[in-house]
Amino acid sequence: MNLIYARAKTPEERIAVAVAAANRQFAKLRGAEAIPDRAFYSEFLEPFLQRELRQAQLDELHLVTTGAVRKRERQIIDALQHWNKRCEEILKP
Repeated sequence: MNLIYARAKTPEERIAVAVAAANRQFAKLRGAEAIPDRAFYSEFLEPFLQRELRQAQLDELHLVTTGAVRKRERQIIDALQHWNKRCEEILKP
């Protein structure tokens, strides 16, 4: 993987790297003066856009599951505290 792409921190940075690579590839194929058309960009950039989409979906899933786990953890902690109090009350001298 291209080091610049791998080090990019945002989707915008990664797509910018991909567009620059597309431009270089097109220049190699058609010459430096040629301008890429929509079809070329569409085909060249599809893997990068799909990757960003899947990463966003995965990030969203992690956010949702993390929130659900935290909510459930809070419920269990509250129940544990409740039952701890009950045990302490029973064991009071």
